[in-house]
Amino acid sequence: MKRTTVQIDQVLYMDLQQLAEQKGKTPTHVIREALAEYVVANREVSKLPSFAALGASGYTDTAERAEELLAQGIGKSGWGK
Repeated sequence: MKRTTVQIDQVLYMDLQQLAEQKGKTPTHVIREALAEYVVANREVSKLPSFAALGASGYTDTAERAEELLAQGIGKSGWGK
């Protein structure tokens, strides 16, 4: 884990201590939980899976030319050759 320092006002710190005591946890644990929830809730969700465009060829008409390209590939080497 990485250590960091956070400055908070006195009232918030007292509330944190009280909440941690109520939950039977350390203030550090309460802060870690709250920060993790905040980051997850505010994370940008990628609209595409991470592997999208992995094989980007730079051509914009590949889908329209799929049959032609497949025929060219088979004609050059045959199936499984």
